[in-house]
Amino acid sequence: GNVKQGRKESDFIVEVDVKFGSQQYAPFGRNAAIAQWEGDRVTLWTSSQSPSELKDGLAEAVAVQNSQARVIAMPSGCSFGLWWSNNFMMVAALLAKKVRKPVKIELTNEECMATVKRRHKERTEGWMGCKKDGSITFIDVYHIMDNGGYGFKVEVGYFNIDQWGARAPHGRYVCQGVSTNLVTGGCMRGVGDVTMGSAVERMADMLAEKVGMDPVEFRLKNQIKPGDPLRQTWAKTYLKHDEQGYRNLLPEELKDIWPKLFHLSTGSTEAILKKGAKAIGWKDKWKGWRKPYFIDGAKRRAVGVGTGIHLCGEEMEGNTDAVVRILKDGSVKLCVSVGRHGTGAETTQSQVAAETLGIPFDLIEIETGDTDSCPWSRGSLASTTMFRTGFATWTACLDAKKQLLNLAAREFYDGDPMKLDIKEGIIYSKENPNKKVTIPEVMSCMRSEALGPKDSITGRSALPMPPSSAFARHFAAHFVDLEVDTETGVIKLLDYVATQDSGTVVNPKILENQIIGGAIVGAGFALYEVLVFDEHGRILNPNLTDYKVLRFADFPAEPRMLFEESYEPVGPFGARSAGEAPIAAAPPAISQAVYNAIGVWVDAPMTPEKVLRALKKI
Repeated sequence: GNVKQGRKESDFIVEVDVKFGSQQYAPFGRNAAIAQWEGDRVTLWTSSQSPSELKDGLAEAVAVQNSQARVIAMPSGCSFGLWWSNNFMMVAALLAKKVRKPVKIELTNEECMATVKRRHKERTEGWMGCKKDGSITFIDVYHIMDNGGYGFKVEVGYFNIDQWGARAPHGRYVCQGVSTNLVTGGCMRGVGDVTMGSAVERMADMLAEKVGMDPVEFRLKNQIKPGDPLRQTWAKTYLKHDEQGYRNLLPEELKDIWPKLFHLSTGSTEAILKKGAKAIGWKDKWKGWRKPYFIDGAKRRAVGVGTGIHLCGEEMEGNTDAVVRILKDGSVKLCVSVGRHGTGAETTQSQVAAETLGIPFDLIEIETGDTDSCPWSRGSLASTTMFRTGFATWTACLDAKKQLLNLAAREFYDGDPMKLDIKEGIIYSKENPNKKVTIPEVMSCMRSEALGPKDSITGRSALPMPPSSAFARHFAAHFVDLEVDTETGVIKLLDYVATQDSGTVVNPKILENQIIGGAIVGAGFALYEVLVFDEHGRILNPNLTDYKVLRFADFPAEPRMLFEESYEPVGPFGARSAGEAPIAAAPPAISQAVYNAIGVWVDAPMTPEKVLRALKKI
């Protein structure tokens, strides 16, 4: 579209200019790297979300062939994007090469916070317009990212552009990365969504107020629906892959419709907005913009809503593989490379394997993190694990299951393998369920005249994922009920409802942990967390005494998590990703509720001092 035309078509236009401070990953666990050389081969033991990508970087850093590098990813605490590929890991390998002895580098907590990475400092200038009926006419965003001394981000998947821009006929998005004297900016959980997403949500709220619409209704009217174009996705595709003018190479008849070829497959915020509004009591507590529903002296209570959207693994960023082996005793060995940092990935991948194969969960053994034995994978980043790694696990198991049923049909049923299935490790006939045979019995019939008896069936993932113009996203809508003390500036969260559409829920408890974890980190960004730098770029609060994180005591004791399970055709059993949309929904929900309580917008972090300054009391 054309932004100038969008302005002309608008009855209302709003503008924001928001500066965001830098959030720290604030890990509770430290990391270490141990490197050892044996001849021309290097092995690195460390914590990593993406062992395969770390191996690629390691081989390049120490100038060896890829096959001469090995990474063994060790279990760690929370990561949030911090333990991906870090310079100190390469330093350990280079020192070990120099001294020809094993070298260990272990960071202190303070070194983790002061020297590795931090969320980018960012600034968003934006304009958004709508008609009198609340229909968005255009969105125009200019965004700056502070990369620090040697970061590399110029653009990033700011999916709120898709969330709010899909139905707008006109739009523009410009992102610029700049270098400064600060510590490197890194891809912290919800990169871009937490910052620029909050600014875009604020513009939407400002428009909703101008037209006199409830913010829930405004979102229901304007946010992306299945089949709508993913505008930011195709723009990103051009930027990453079409430097030579890919669009100009297209036939004339495709040039105008090309952007429309990328669209949302399934899911949206519609159902989860309705669920969350009902759970928080929105109908009774929403009194209008800048109107608290309860006032007691200096204390004012109000509600707010915020939404988030994120990809399900980067569509253009390589494949993820899995290998599964069915052994002679009927057990299964799954090899897949995921990060081992407490997200439950090993459990959910094993669940996918067990469900696909029809084999008890206890018979699944997963091997992960060792690049010598596990196939290449993007790992656990960019909300990849369930959707893309799960797809690899799913298709590898389908391949192995097909081979197993073919063998069973040939040796025991003398019939069509399509008429067979597996349940609880028992192969049975669909036509005659009483006709059964165990997996070990079938496996004992395996033979290879040239090589002797075989001891396993090996299944490999189908790669790449099926080509499609329909891309998956996961969605979050968060609702907060809070109280602001206008004398002290203290904000107290009273109630919290987090709703999520991640497709089929594979493991409810793990999904709940992802959602509440995202909400707490997002709330910390909104209320407390910010790094302080001196004029030389050094961090002055690199510890959990001076850097304030949200504690469990600061969050409602019984937050509610509600799921919507819209089926995703490509995902394993209809599942999508889950990890990053929740963190994006929390800050705008809290910001809106504070605005409704005190009538003034306050930028994050909304500390008591900032609240009192906004109220002009100090």
